[in-house]
Amino acid sequence: FLALNAAKGMTPRLFWKIVQGVPDPSRIFSMSEEQLMGMGLNREVAGHLLHECDPEHFSGQEEQRIREIGGKILIHGDSGYPPSLLQIADPPPVLYLVGTLTKEDRLAFSIVGSRAASTQGRLNAETIAGKLAGLGLTIVSGLAMGIDTWAHQGALMAGGRTIALLGCGLDHPYPKYNRDLRERIAEHGALVSEFPLGAPPLPMNFPRRNRLISGISMGTLVVEAAKKSGSLITAKFALDQGRDVFAIPGNIRSPLSSGVNALIKKGAKLVERVQDIIEEFPDEVRKYLRS
Repeated sequence: FLALNAAKGMTPRLFWKIVQGVPDPSRIFSMSEEQLMGMGLNREVAGHLLHECDPEHFSGQEEQRIREIGGKILIHGDSGYPPSLLQIADPPPVLYLVGTLTKEDRLAFSIVGSRAASTQGRLNAETIAGKLAGLGLTIVSGLAMGIDTWAHQGALMAGGRTIALLGCGLDHPYPKYNRDLRERIAEHGALVSEFPLGAPPLPMNFPRRNRLISGISMGTLVVEAAKKSGSLITAKFALDQGRDVFAIPGNIRSPLSSGVNALIKKGAKLVERVQDIIEEFPDEVRKYLRS
């Protein structure tokens, strides 16, 4: 699983398409190039698997490297693998983890928004994250500058748990400006990535990362977002995954409000206070919240 997941050009959808018809995934590495191409791989990926990849050597290296940074690897189906991610389309075959995932994280809620957040937006993210964390929810975000940062910090300031989903390998020092926050999240939650160690933060990685932010959460709150924003991608994934979407309305003259106001027009729950979020939770969730 580790070697196949890390193959050049591999995606979760392609991974599961290949593995579905092979009872023993290790056999994939002894197939012919024609067989692999018949399963959906292009010649470049097939050639990489056959001629450049030693799965046992690679997996041994990955396990040693993740231990060196104090982490662990979860394979799809392991007991510690988040149950919420088992429910989404094309779940990650492999998760790299620094920190801990607990049973309490089943009450996870994501807060996302603009990197170029306004002062009010940052305050809203921090305040709402803190209040939700105080009720026992785990706050999820992407560790980016702006709203993500303040959401994580709000949860930590309230003494709660928070999870950061990354669009690169966990050993990559990204984002550098949040190095201290990364360490605090690892101590009071988890850093999680589906990308192999050493993977750089390529632009194409972040939509994949966004589907995990929404997928691991019961709902997603968008605090601020321009008309073209990665946060809107997260919201779309949330809807596709059957999760609730919330948005804080903004000034109609602010570019940072165009995305959130559009979400509200399309049916996202308008949020003015934390109770607007809580009242949307089913009774079986609310009974676990702290008073």
